[in-house]
Amino acid sequence: LEAEETCIKVEFDPTDSLWDVYEKVSSAIAVNKEAETQNDTDSIAQLFTHCPSFLAKFAVFVLKSLDAFGLMPKAVNEFSPFHSTLYITDMGSTGLGSVFHHLYNFGTCTLFCCLGRKGRRLKVNEEGKVQYGRTLNLRFTVDERVVDGYYYAVTIRELMRLFKHPESLLEKPD
Repeated sequence: LEAEETCIKVEFDPTDSLWDVYEKVSSAIAVNKEAETQNDTDSIAQLFTHCPSFLAKFAVFVLKSLDAFGLMPKAVNEFSPFHSTLYITDMGSTGLGSVFHHLYNFGTCTLFCCLGRKGRRLKVNEEGKVQYGRTLNLRFTVDERVVDGYYYAVTIRELMRLFKHPESLLEKPD
């Protein structure tokens, strides 16, 4: 509860393996923890909290207008957590389960993933024996305005396959 909250934005390449993703995320976390100053996302958020209400509302209005017309400056896109493919939040670290997070009518983030607390549950293993297995509850919120139901179902089915057989992620994709 005493820890600082932060938001880290990491960029990945289509050819990144699971190890590449792990290295990039771990490196970003380490750099953020060692930094003596806040990252750009945190600095801008803090700036908005110190602005008078009317000024913050006007700035948000301008940014939303620019975003609606596709004119958002690249510098804003680079630090904005709302301009991403996926946003992951960890509620498990607070001791809570996963929640369905709302989406924003700002930016390009159409997929929200919330991690819940870790747990254990009885399951049947490959030999047919019942044993405890480790669990992590995930909740996804998807913007249906961007993804139709069929594409979403196929994507989630593939994601579930990858969770069951993550070894395929160790190799770089073609």
